Amino acid sequence: MLAVGLGLKAIDAGYSVCYERMVNLVDILDNAPYQKIPKYRLAKLKKSQVIIIDEIGYTPITREEANRFFSFISELYERSSLIFTTNKRIDEWAQGNGGSCAHCCITRSYTRKRSLLLVERPIIQT
Repeated sequence: MLAVGLGLKAIDAGYSVCYERMVNLVDILDNAPYQKIPKYRLAKLKKSQVIIIDEIGYTPITREEANRFFSFISELYERSSLIFTTNKRIDEWAQGNGGSCAHCCITRSYTRKRSLLLVERPIIQT
């Protein structure tokens, strides 16, 4: 996976890197105010210089979860490098993601000052 390879190169270069699947990140954001382990994991994510968020759009999330995710990204995008992986186009993120426009806000605010690399590959069916 390209994102993991980039993460490993970042570690080799001395950066702190965290990887989290979107479904786990949503759970962390939901439970951090109430439970010790998610609170610790969230603090570690917020301190990381590179954060890889895998499988955005794979699992449906509610509007409240989408809003918490957007708040998390808004807090980090100025000080951390973020890598998102998804099997959907960015304009499809809202489908099954609380019907919110968080995907629009993320792409507009994040790509305004950053680079966006879209890698599309053919689907291989066996």
